Amino acid sequence: NVGGFKKYYNDLGHYSYPEVAAIANNISADVIGLNEIYKGANSIDSGANQPEKLATQLGTGWNSYFAYAANTTYGNAIVSSPDYKIVKEWPATMIPKTADAGERRSMGCVEYEDFVFCVTHLDHQSSQARKDGVKIITEWALANYGADKTTKPVILLGDMNCIPAEVTITKFKENWDWVSANEYTFKCPNPTKCIDFVFVLKNGVEYQKGDSHAVHSTTTTDITKASDHYPIYADITFKAQK
Repeated sequence: NVGGFKKYYNDLGHYSYPEVAAIANNISADVIGLNEIYKGANSIDSGANQPEKLATQLGTGWNSYFAYAANTTYGNAIVSSPDYKIVKEWPATMIPKTADAGERRSMGCVEYEDFVFCVTHLDHQSSQARKDGVKIITEWALANYGADKTTKPVILLGDMNCIPAEVTITKFKENWDWVSANEYTFKCPNPTKCIDFVFVLKNGVEYQKGDSHAVHSTTTTDITKASDHYPIYADITFKAQK
């Protein structure tokens, strides 16, 4: 959750693209999911295409994708290495705003040659809205990439706005494997809880869960100025489709 790359603008004197890119390069990230990101005419960063702007900082040929949520200029994003061929960019799957929810939410998804990568950001106010989000996301994933529908693993990540013990995560675990570390991700610089997660859909596709950590420091940048969240990574190994 990059907070529009502006959480620490007053401290840095610039948007935190260099800091986020440095962290991604430090851990050799291949595909990155991002929350609270902007694209188009708005008051943030002079209307910049923020996913594309980060992609250019990461290297030549990096791809960017945006899925709107609360409005047409604000939502979630995916940036990916040019090593991964894009097969399809899905339109945003919307999670409607209910009466007790803070805002409308969404999930974005990109299908690559060998895997499917999804990103979401669940509601910060309502447990019921989060459960609704889990239901909508899971039904979509199973309908499009469930058992016997694909040979590709489906990865989902994001700021779920809840701790591991909450019912939201319990509901996720009915159809998804939780593959990321149970380590504090919020709030910089004094983390107090884990609210950011990586899951893999239980669709019968074999994969191996590897190393995973919340990144609390790097040798290349001041990570506490990149966002009020610490990033979390997960290594996932699977058979290529070729």
